Amino acid sequence: MKILILEANPQKDLSLSEEIRSLTRVITDASDRKKFRIKDGRAVRKDQLHKLMLELEAKDPQDDPIIVHFCGHGAGKQGLVVESEKGEKDLIGTKILADFFELFKSRVDCVVMNACYSEVQAEAINEHIKYVIGMKQAIRDDAAIAFSIGFYRALGYGKSFENAFKFGKSAIQLNIDDSSKGRDAITEEIRRKLVPVGEVSETVITQEDLNPVLYQKKSSPPDLYNRHFQEVLRAITRGKIVPFLGSGINLCDRQESIDPSKWKPDCQYPPTRSELALYLETEILGTTLTGVQCPLCDPTRESLPDDCPIIEGKISFTRLLFQHVSQLGKLRMGKGDLNDALNKICRYDYTPNKLHEFLAELPRRLRQKGYETPTLIVTANFDRTLELAFQKKNQPFDLVSYVDSKKCFLHQKFRRDDQDREKIVSKYEELITEPNDYKDFDFDAYPVILKLYGPVDGADYQEENFVITEDHFIDYLAQRPIGEMLPATILAILNENHIWFLGYGLSNWDERVPLRRIWGKKEHLRQWWAVQSNPKALDRSLWESNKVRLITMSLDKYITNLDQLLKQL
Repeated sequence: MKILILEANPQKDLSLSEEIRSLTRVITDASDRKKFRIKDGRAVRKDQLHKLMLELEAKDPQDDPIIVHFCGHGAGKQGLVVESEKGEKDLIGTKILADFFELFKSRVDCVVMNACYSEVQAEAINEHIKYVIGMKQAIRDDAAIAFSIGFYRALGYGKSFENAFKFGKSAIQLNIDDSSKGRDAITEEIRRKLVPVGEVSETVITQEDLNPVLYQKKSSPPDLYNRHFQEVLRAITRGKIVPFLGSGINLCDRQESIDPSKWKPDCQYPPTRSELALYLETEILGTTLTGVQCPLCDPTRESLPDDCPIIEGKISFTRLLFQHVSQLGKLRMGKGDLNDALNKICRYDYTPNKLHEFLAELPRRLRQKGYETPTLIVTANFDRTLELAFQKKNQPFDLVSYVDSKKCFLHQKFRRDDQDREKIVSKYEELITEPNDYKDFDFDAYPVILKLYGPVDGADYQEENFVITEDHFIDYLAQRPIGEMLPATILAILNENHIWFLGYGLSNWDERVPLRRIWGKKEHLRQWWAVQSNPKALDRSLWESNKVRLITMSLDKYITNLDQLLKQL
């Protein structure tokens, strides 16, 4: 996180150097100090503002959020005091400030105006910036410094902006003395224009010092995850995030109770990995393999935990993965019967849920607001519901799918039909046999869906592309790194952006292998996040060991909150 300090004191009557030193010290001493970088803009002028912000963006490849901290004099409705080229007093009007911050709304998380009578600016800037702090009245010098220390110390220890604001107010109460020079408005004439005569004095009483105010946009998600949502939203609007989808997304937005043993293709919603395993047992093998012992539990019934699937008669939840069932089905029935069953499941047109639709609508919504758009979505699911959502929302896209029989990826371009512009159809396909040299993508115009396993919609590959049995996974994931088969342009996006795991877990080996085969053991350059509603203990440990920040929340609630924030942009 970047902190840009804008300081202006043409009257040379405030202890701004002390405030800046104190702010820097508390950040340097904090537990999260490595997350913060401070840039100081002394004696700031109007003509320097654009340059300071643009330089900060250009020198910040991590796309960290920015806090803009102004310390100096305020003049109420007339604006904030800066210095002229001659070192004299100058004013920046309220609307000009608000318009200025609109230009940087995708990067600036918070604006702190530690200056008298700056509430009016805070309210105006809050139209574009999520968190803005201003002062209702005149604030004493020691109170302003105390607020900065309390606010930034709390941020340095991982507190949210709302909580840090409370720490700042508390610091004023704990640390100010009874008399100090105030950061009054710049002249008596201006003061009289701002407030009734008699309401401002040379020595401002303690009660008036306790008047910082926080403006925050409405309809915010729960306080615990406010910072996370802001980080994700910033990454989305800068096109610096890659959604990485697991089968857990197929639980999103379900209206009926979830019983994996009852899933069938005509249920209208795509399967999770557990539902797929159970269905394949009965559909391919004609029976449920209840005679196999659960590998995670003690074999005696009396010692089983209450929630063990054996007791519920659903042993395959912990016993068999769909790779095991598919492998057994192939051995017993042959490849043709297995492909028939899989085609029936994976090519069914399931109804897209809230998450599918959110991702499909995202490019259009962001472009309408003037933001960049994410360029890549990775899915480890077998169904084609995500692609169907893009088609239903009339959003052209590219699809890159793995063809097992060719041991390479297939690139398809889905564009608007020449005769029916409301219909998205496949208009081009090509095998990617030379991934290092393949560059036939227009990422700025068309998002790319990278499908790790299948199925492929190409007419020539429908019966031979599934990666689902244990042998498939061994050939696909173990013998050759995926990174060597992916186009270099896609691999660069995976290496240089935030990764956003949705409905994805790490407790099963097949879910961990793609991460290792794509990224190896190298550290990621940006923050990664994972959203799971009910992560297992193993999931938690593995996310932590991979330096992925875990958000425990249902995808329904998560996408609803994120959608609200997106509407407010």
